[in-house]
Amino acid sequence: MLKRVWHAAAMVLLTCCMVAPVSATKAQQQGSEEEKRYGISFSGFVKSDFFVDTRHTFSPREGHFMLWPLPPKLDVNGVDLHDATSFNFLPIQSQLSGRITGPDAFGARTSGLIEADFFGTTNATTNLLRMRHAFIRLNWSRAELLTGQFWHPLFNTDCFPNTISFNHGAPINPFSRAPMARFGFTAGMATARVAAVSQRDFVSFGPAGGSSDYLRNATMPELYGELFFTIPLDENKSRTLRTGVLMGSHTLVPRQESTVNGKTYQVNEEVQSISARAFATLTTPPITLKVTGIYGENLSNVLGITGFAVVDVVDTITGLQQYAPTASHILWAELHTNGTRWQAGVFAGINRNRGTTKPMQNPDAPVYGLTNQITQVLRVAPRVIFISGATRFALEVEHTITRFAAEGSNRDAHGLPDQTNNVANTRILLAAYYVF
Repeated sequence: MLKRVWHAAAMVLLTCCMVAPVSATKAQQQGSEEEKRYGISFSGFVKSDFFVDTRHTFSPREGHFMLWPLPPKLDVNGVDLHDATSFNFLPIQSQLSGRITGPDAFGARTSGLIEADFFGTTNATTNLLRMRHAFIRLNWSRAELLTGQFWHPLFNTDCFPNTISFNHGAPINPFSRAPMARFGFTAGMATARVAAVSQRDFVSFGPAGGSSDYLRNATMPELYGELFFTIPLDENKSRTLRTGVLMGSHTLVPRQESTVNGKTYQVNEEVQSISARAFATLTTPPITLKVTGIYGENLSNVLGITGFAVVDVVDTITGLQQYAPTASHILWAELHTNGTRWQAGVFAGINRNRGTTKPMQNPDAPVYGLTNQITQVLRVAPRVIFISGATRFALEVEHTITRFAAEGSNRDAHGLPDQTNNVANTRILLAAYYVF
């Protein structure tokens, strides 16, 4: 009897010893298969830009990021020193993206992105690595939560100029990346999004220059709400219409103290601004057509030509001031083909500064922003792209006409000059890409 029990126990122990490694191996294999689904995959491109400008321009990063031509600068003989050509070769737009996948969390699929290029964050850091995007994303069946740094809501990822120039139409089209928390919900063809946004690399301008302090001191992030529709125009969805609207607001505190006659007083002045955007993108197999209209106030944080102004001094003892934003009307359109071997396109747009939203008691009072001299920017940029596998060569001619306040001009109650000069620049841009 004991012998039978002993044999039975030995068989059970032997079976366990044989099965355990097999089970562990299966578990390891299943774990390895599961791990293969997660990790990081890299993509990006190497891009070299070769460009010539017919005039000196306001272009951060050694002339790369062209915003507008510079106004006349006359020497003693009346010669415009800015009326001169220049060129440069730069590969600093080259970028690397790491897309991250991982296990589900809170019932949602999870993913992340880290993206960098060599553009730097200032002219002094050109050629150095900088963070472009860094975010995590949670996707449920109908909802999405994104937290981290991504394109600013005013830069519409569903409708933006696909120019060869890195400016993507700026200062006509808003351009900015910003830290944010964004939530979206989709039902049928409609998607609604809300976002709370702060500032980091792209900041508002005020009395102390560019700084994120103005927004931070307001203790309220930029707030945006968006509703758009994706409408299929045929059964296989090869033709679609995407259209929608966005509304937003942000508040700045330009100063927290004021000094008058050697005495310092606490102040809590605010400037409140709103923005709105409507867009439509028609996509078909041969062509894509995009149209965007924007009303924007105080858009210096997205490289716009508007800011804010002192419209009144409400207390002469403390120096307490009242502010009002300057507003702009923007309209742009783009048409491009969708070929696999070559593509052609053209971007055209206009940005008009409409002045302060409230009359200025003193038209000579300070006006703050990325610029306070421009009343209009007009741009036309045709392009052609040749594609072979992962390699692309592109040519773009970008013609920008900027209307500046003339020297010695007077300003009206909304800060707009009574005399202006038009200044133009033509940039010829050649670009070589290798996409991976």
